[in-house]
Amino acid sequence: MSAERRERMRVLPLISRLSSLIYASAIIIRTMQIKVNGDAREMPDGTTLRTLLANFKMVPEKVAIELNRRLARADKYDLPLKDGDEVEIVTFVGGG
Repeated sequence: MSAERRERMRVLPLISRLSSLIYASAIIIRTMQIKVNGDAREMPDGTTLRTLLANFKMVPEKVAIELNRRLARADKYDLPLKDGDEVEIVTFVGGG
């Protein structure tokens, strides 16, 4: 057996294991638990109020958001939520 072939046989299993590790790490998504309108939800780490609204197909201009029992201002909508946060979303209703 040639030295080149022996080297390939030694390296291929390492490449295969490395590829498996890269694939496995790519599919692991860290999550957090939050409450939205009283319901527990598991969300990806890094979720913001803005992405949460998008998930519910809502727009920031038509809702009021309370984060941990305090009114959330629009300038805070892009900050990441934390594990255990409690969010209340209230939609505006028109009428007369």
